[in-house]
Amino acid sequence: MRQWYKCLLLLYTLAIVTACRHDENTSREKEDSLKNRIESLESQLAQMNSDLSTISGVVNALQNQLTVTNIQTDDTDGHIITLSDNSQLTLRVEKNETEKNIPIISVAIFEDMYYWTQTVSGISSYLTDTKGNKVPVTGENATTPLMKINMEGYWTISYDNGANYGLMSDNNGTPIQAVSKEEENDSFSYISFFHNMKIEGSELVLTLADGVVLRLPISENIIPDIESVEITGKVDIEQTEGLKIISLIDEQAISNGAFTASIPQSEQHPQLTFVTNEQNAVLLISREFYGQSSNEINIQSTALALVASHPVFAPVEKENYTELKSMITASPAFSVLCGEIQKSVETNRDLFDINNTALVQALNTVLDELCTPVIGVENHLWKQSASQIMSEYPFQVTQGTDYIEIRNTRLAPPYEYIVRRKGKDNIWEEYERGILPTRDSYGYTDIFKSVGEIHLADPITIQFPIDGEYDFYFDKTTERAAKELQRVLLNDALSIIGVSGNDLTDAVIEGGNLIAEGADIKDYVEYASKLVEKQMEKMIDKKEASPEYLKFLSNAYKFLDKFNAFYSVIKGSANEVARILWAVKAPTPVEFCFSCFKKEIMPCAQSGLKIVSGNNQEGNANNYLSQPLKVQITSINPNDGTPIHARYHQVKFEVIQGNGALSKKLVQTDSEGYAETQWKLGNGSKGEIQKVRAVILDVTTGSEVGTPKEFTAVLTDDLPIDWTCTANHSNITSNSVTISCTYPEVGSNLAVFGLIIDKGDAITLKPWKNLVAEGKEHIFHVDGLSPATTYCYVPYVLYQGIYHKGEKISFTTLPEKDIDIELSKGRVIDLGLSVKWASCNLGASSPEEYGVYFPFNKDMEQTCQTYLTNGLRMPTKENVEELVEKCRTIEFSYMGVKGTLVIGPNGNNIFLPRTGTGYWSYEDPNNPVLKIDSDGRYGMYWTKTVATKSGGWWLGAYTLFSGTNATISVGWEDGPGVDPGHYNMYHTIRPVAN
Repeated sequence: MRQWYKCLLLLYTLAIVTACRHDENTSREKEDSLKNRIESLESQLAQMNSDLSTISGVVNALQNQLTVTNIQTDDTDGHIITLSDNSQLTLRVEKNETEKNIPIISVAIFEDMYYWTQTVSGISSYLTDTKGNKVPVTGENATTPLMKINMEGYWTISYDNGANYGLMSDNNGTPIQAVSKEEENDSFSYISFFHNMKIEGSELVLTLADGVVLRLPISENIIPDIESVEITGKVDIEQTEGLKIISLIDEQAISNGAFTASIPQSEQHPQLTFVTNEQNAVLLISREFYGQSSNEINIQSTALALVASHPVFAPVEKENYTELKSMITASPAFSVLCGEIQKSVETNRDLFDINNTALVQALNTVLDELCTPVIGVENHLWKQSASQIMSEYPFQVTQGTDYIEIRNTRLAPPYEYIVRRKGKDNIWEEYERGILPTRDSYGYTDIFKSVGEIHLADPITIQFPIDGEYDFYFDKTTERAAKELQRVLLNDALSIIGVSGNDLTDAVIEGGNLIAEGADIKDYVEYASKLVEKQMEKMIDKKEASPEYLKFLSNAYKFLDKFNAFYSVIKGSANEVARILWAVKAPTPVEFCFSCFKKEIMPCAQSGLKIVSGNNQEGNANNYLSQPLKVQITSINPNDGTPIHARYHQVKFEVIQGNGALSKKLVQTDSEGYAETQWKLGNGSKGEIQKVRAVILDVTTGSEVGTPKEFTAVLTDDLPIDWTCTANHSNITSNSVTISCTYPEVGSNLAVFGLIIDKGDAITLKPWKNLVAEGKEHIFHVDGLSPATTYCYVPYVLYQGIYHKGEKISFTTLPEKDIDIELSKGRVIDLGLSVKWASCNLGASSPEEYGVYFPFNKDMEQTCQTYLTNGLRMPTKENVEELVEKCRTIEFSYMGVKGTLVIGPNGNNIFLPRTGTGYWSYEDPNNPVLKIDSDGRYGMYWTKTVATKSGGWWLGAYTLFSGTNATISVGWEDGPGVDPGHYNMYHTIRPVAN
């Protein structure tokens, strides 16, 4: 029997050890997984830190007035920018979506200095050091931050070149988690802090991930590098003797139908190649993204290139180019065009001979078949989506927390915009101006796509930092807007031959306002041709350009000149959907308005006011009328005519006749637009008429809106009111009682019904409690009474400043039992809330002990990390709010220690001793002492929620406050910055567990 017992005991022990090892293995596996995922992100973090170094370099270049002297592309599609001091910057541009768990680092100007910023979940703030100072990008104390992820999976940042790292927090002081230990698939993708790079005139424009734009001037002497790639292929033509293949940068003989040639390396544009004979007539062409395999130039490639090179289709992006080719070859007239090209080749006729009417007509027919169905598509841009705050052709406007984003749709032209703001002083001031960009290029197939699939231009972001009315004015005809359109049209035309304006960075965009002149396609293709010619002449005069670059310019001019002559005779539907026609047809000016009120943004409403009830009443002098004055504001969204609730439109009431008074003079409307106030008539004789004026007030600007309304009332004789109040009590315990009250019928909702309770047999000037009822019949449940103590109470009505009291009634509480309430047992107590609360303070071993006192820290949990074991953590402000709102409290003493008993919804309880506070005493400056002030009057418990108050200047933390009379509430304790003494405040902590 004993042997069997030993065996069973051994098996039981092995089972326990195995289970423990399993838990340990699971925990270790999670930690190893987290570690591996963090290590796998090192290359992405390195690139993000490289971006920060580049941002610092750009800002320093701006401060030191450096210029860009060269721009190159490296092997990883990054950009190498050389500056006039021979230093270089390397950056990668990625238009990827930001992720919520990645802080976006950028810069902002404050008092003529650049400082580092971060944006988390759409909210931007300055980065600050351990002393709360903004971190400068340049200057004496400048530093470039370094980011990394700690082994717990949280973002950290260093301001001393990696010597020390601190946790990064969001606007609420909450650490930002990058990778979770629990979730295997929560790793992020690399986020470039550079969103866009482009050349505008003589500036290199860099757009950061949060929308901040930095502009570096470009040196007049910059000459772009032409990078090339070698291709091979064959020409499908019977007689190849004497034929050549010509690209933008090369010219080679065709041997036995095969060729090898160099073309510009471009991921953005397809490249053109011409096949010419000995008389320099163009026989065949091709326009392709050439691959590594053999490439063929034939009749079909020529027909495709003629259509795809039209400025309507030329800017098509690589991802849509195959789709475009499929659309072209599917055209019924495509085979006819191929036939005409075949005839032209057989007769050695130049492909671009404008007198070849049959070929010109065949090309026109293909273009008409493709473009006729989509003429007028601009009238069907999109349907209203949930994120859109308005529809205003040709824009898409979406709303964020405290900002709006505005984008151009499809091929709408650039607009110069001005935003004016009117604040509470009711004075307009210019707030912001800039350019709303058009798309640099677009997929022609967008025209056939539904709303959710179309591409949009880059947005402008307008912040709404203060309440007010914001007026938007967009004009496409200004000089600045016209220059921007010229640049984009130039890029469209240059994309015909596979280059962009960036390849001609020294060119100055001139040539008039094409919108005003009503130009068509041939005008801006001719404009591009002349611009290339001008650039070539300039380079020859300077004698600075390489032979390769001059050849590039020469061939670019020849190619454009061919197409320019050809498009002068190509007319039809394609011209109707070209960018220039969209620009001509687009509306101007475009105007709309937004209002911002308490972080809510909405279109400026068209509002009207009407009287609902309360007009033409009769009443007594110095008495309130029986009915309130009630009005309704009806507000309409001017953009679509739908009703909206404009909270910033409130109702102002004012007495304009008689000397009466109003309970409220400025009233916020409810969700249906209703507002009301009580009117107390003034002195006067019977039959006298008194008046009140009501008008809509825009509280963001202080201006009145619409037509005011008037209420009238007539004075009559007085009517008596029965002011009887009754009350009785029940359910008396040692510390509680229930009191039921009934109040008189009073014809005004301004009457206050209440109950005064005091110790002893008389009501004093400062009674123990003054409670307010919620109706004419109310039951009060009163806690916190002392055992074996006499109390008295009186119900009352407060009306027109006069108290009408009921009878005084007394009662005595029961004696306290030896064991009145028993504390709930356990290390953590389930109160029926979202978290469990510990039964003791941190550092304490029983509920009545105060525990350890901790100082304020920007990262509160770092202060007490060694005490937070076995799943304990600090509570958040939200945890405390839940405790206050859902639990009841009783004044309680435990083991002789005064405090508060907190009883959860499920009946379980915890005891909070009133621990007071700790502080450093400097009575002896050479020997400061930590003193504890704990006389049982109050207790302060830290939460982990660190935030700013007082206009966002001072750091502090929320607390759980426990006071006398069993009160608990959410408190606040200032941190560093308010006064030096607050560095020395120490409080206890009551932890929680999930």
